[in-house]
Amino acid sequence: MMSMTPYYTRTLRTRNSTPARYASPFGEEFFRSFFGENPAPAMKVDVEDKGDSYLMLTDLPGMKKEDVRISVEDGVLTIAVEQKTEKNEGDADSNFILRERRSMSMNRSFSLEGIDETGISAEYVDGVLHLTLPKETKPEEKVRQIEIK
Repeated sequence: MMSMTPYYTRTLRTRNSTPARYASPFGEEFFRSFFGENPAPAMKVDVEDKGDSYLMLTDLPGMKKEDVRISVEDGVLTIAVEQKTEKNEGDADSNFILRERRSMSMNRSFSLEGIDETGISAEYVDGVLHLTLPKETKPEEKVRQIEIK
């Protein structure tokens, strides 16, 4: 069966439990309403069937091409992004007035069942990653007539 189904890894979090880092005396519902069901930023992906291939579009606004890594291992495609920014204001010789840093990383993985891994190609245009994933071609079955003697 050919499909582009997201490949989810197991986490320590179960459906009805709050991760330990968000445990609170206010209760689970307090943080769920504040952070939502999934507190991590999500990488939005669209997959379109083009007949002989799939076109995967991944929104990565504000990312540079150098921040994006795409890998294939053991039949799993992984898109990973990592971005580090630093903002400095004020005189370097004086006490800090403002100094901020931000580091962000996220990834998504997909099963490559039914995909020709050697033909995968990628292009990054205006904050959108375009991945072309060619479908595996199955050899045509040849029908052979057997003569009865």
